[in-house]
Amino acid sequence: MRHRLYKISYVITILCSIGIVITLLIGWKNSLIKEDQNPINEIRLKVNPEYLLILDNWPLSNDVQKQLDEELKKENIACTVTDLNGYVLYKYNSQFELGIQIDLVEHMYYDYSYKVRNEGKHLISYPIYNQESVEGYVLFEVAINNRNDGMKMPSEWIISISLFSILFVISIIATIINHKKQTTNEFEELIEGLNHVSKGIFKPLKLPKESREQSIYISYNRMVEELSYLMKKKQSYEGQRKSFLTTISHELKTPIATINAYIEGLVSGVAKDEATRLNYQIIIQDKMKNLMNQVEDLFKYAQEDMNQFKYNFEEIYADEVFDKILKQIIDKENKRKIIIKNNIPKCMINVDVIRIEQVILNFYNNAIKHTPENGTLILETYRQDHELLISVEDNGEGIDARDLPYIFDYYYQGQASKKSDYEGVGLGLAICKEIINRHGGRIFVKSSLGKGTKISFTLPVV
Repeated sequence: MRHRLYKISYVITILCSIGIVITLLIGWKNSLIKEDQNPINEIRLKVNPEYLLILDNWPLSNDVQKQLDEELKKENIACTVTDLNGYVLYKYNSQFELGIQIDLVEHMYYDYSYKVRNEGKHLISYPIYNQESVEGYVLFEVAINNRNDGMKMPSEWIISISLFSILFVISIIATIINHKKQTTNEFEELIEGLNHVSKGIFKPLKLPKESREQSIYISYNRMVEELSYLMKKKQSYEGQRKSFLTTISHELKTPIATINAYIEGLVSGVAKDEATRLNYQIIIQDKMKNLMNQVEDLFKYAQEDMNQFKYNFEEIYADEVFDKILKQIIDKENKRKIIIKNNIPKCMINVDVIRIEQVILNFYNNAIKHTPENGTLILETYRQDHELLISVEDNGEGIDARDLPYIFDYYYQGQASKKSDYEGVGLGLAICKEIINRHGGRIFVKSSLGKGTKISFTLPVV
C-alpha cells in the first residue's frame, strides 16, 4: 500500500509541474513557441531533397554534380561528399578542398548528425548508403538566421520555468528508479545499449513493433554500425603500426646480413682472385641499392603516415606532364620493347607533377622487375568523359588472384614478389594509392598469373 501511495505521489508531482510550466508559457508570445523548436529539424528538412538526390544517384556522375550544384546554389547550402576514408570527392562552396582527407571521427556523432556554431552556420552530416552498406558521407553547411532579441523570454520566467523543469526532471528520475525492478522497457533498452557502447560493445537493438520510438532505434543502430566500423578501422590501423618495427627489422636484416657476409669474405681473403673480388663488389653494390630503395620507401611511408607529404598542385596540360615522364622511360629502357598507345590528350589537369611522376615511375619499375628482358611494356593515356586514364601494362609474371585484393595494403608482398630477386617492404603501391586519392582519382589493377599485369589510375579533368 505504501509503495502504491509513493508512486501516486510522484505522478501527482509530475502533473502539477507540467501544469505550472504550461500556465507560465501561455502568456508568452506565440511566435516564440515556433522559434524555440530545435533548428536541426529545420535543417534536416531543408537538406533532405539534396541528400535524397545524392543517395538516388550514387556514385555521382558529372551531370548529377551539376544538378546538385544548381540545387545547392538555389538553397544557399554548402556541401562536401567524402569516401569511407574521408577523402573529399565532391564539394560546393565548402570549407574543404577536393582530394584532402578530413577526420570522420570528428564529424560523426551518434545519429550521424552534429551541429557546429560558426558565424551563424550549422554543419550536419549523413552517411551515404548503397544497398545497405555505407560507401561515403555527405556534409551540409546551412546558414541560420539569428533569433530576434525582442522575442527573448523575460528572465523571471526563465528562472521560474527552470525551477519547475528541474522539479519535473527529478520527479521523472524518481519514478524511473521506483520502477527499475519492472520489465525493461524500450528506453531502458536504449540506456543499456548505450552502456554497452561505452564499454566498446557495439550490438544493435531489435526494432520494436509499431512503436513511436522506432526512429530512435534506427538511429541508434546506425550509430552502432558506424562506430563498429570505425573501431575496426582503428584497430586495423593500430595493428599495422605495431607491426611496423617488426617489418623494418625483418626486411632490412636480409640485405644487411648479405652485405656483411660479402664484406667479411673480402676482408678474410675468401675471394682470392680478382674476378671473385669483383663479383663480390658487384653483389655488395646491388644489395646497397636495394637497401637504399627500402629505406626510401619507409621514409615516404612515414611522411604520408604523419601527413607531412607536401603537395604542390598546379593546373597544367596533361601532354606537358606525361611527355616528359614517357621520354624518361623510353630513354632509360633498352632491354624491353616500349609501346606508346594513343596520343596524350591535350586537356587541363590539376596535379602535383612530382607526385604523379613518382606514381608512374613506380608502376614502371614494378613492371620491369617482373618482366623478362625480351618482354613488352605498353604505356597508354586517353580521356574518358571527365577523367584522364593512365595505364602501364606488361607481359611479365603477373599477380596471383589471391594477392590482388591486398596489393595496395601497406607492407603487403605477394607470392611472386617473395620469389623474385627484388627486395622491398611493400610500401610503393600503398603510397601511390594515397597520392592518387589526394588528387581525387581512382587506382585499379588487372592481372593474370603468367600473362602480365595492367595497373591504371585516373585524374579529374579541369
